[in-house]
Amino acid sequence: MPTKQKVIVIGAGPGGLAVAMQLSGQGYDVHIYEKAASIGGRTALLKQDGFSFDLGPTALNMPNVITTLFADCGRNISDYVNLISIDPLYSLHIGDIVFNPSHDSEKTKREIARLFPGEEANYERFMHDNAKKNGLLTSHLARTVHIALVII
Repeated sequence: MPTKQKVIVIGAGPGGLAVAMQLSGQGYDVHIYEKAASIGGRTALLKQDGFSFDLGPTALNMPNVITTLFADCGRNISDYVNLISIDPLYSLHIGDIVFNPSHDSEKTKREIARLFPGEEANYERFMHDNAKKNGLLTSHLARTVHIALVII
C-alpha cells in the first residue's frame, strides 16, 4: 500500500481549513499548523467575562461555496453544520433610522422605499451592477483550486 504524501497547511482560518479539506479529500496526509490557541483565523470567537464576541464575519453570504467544498470532499455540510437563513440580515442604525436589509431583494426594496422614498431605482441599479461583479467573482471562487505543493 503506497504511503500518502504529507502536506502541511499553515493557518487554520477559513482559507487554510478549506485547502486542508480539499487536499485531504484528494488523499493527502494533511497536517495543519495554527499559531493561535484555536482555529478560525478572522472568523474566530473571543470569550471574555462571560461574553462571546465574533472576531470577524457573522454570516455566510455565499453558502453554495462551502456546500460545494464539502461535496467535493464527499461530504454533506448538513452532517456537520445546521445552516439557517436569517432575516433581516442585520440592522444598520443611522441616527434615528434603523435599516433592516433582507436576502429577499423585494423586501429590501420595500424597506428602502419606507426609509428613503424615491431611492428604490438606485438600489435596483446597484444590485444590477453588482450582480455582474458577483458573477465574475463567483466563477473564480467556484473553480477547482490547483495548488503548488511542497511535499515533505
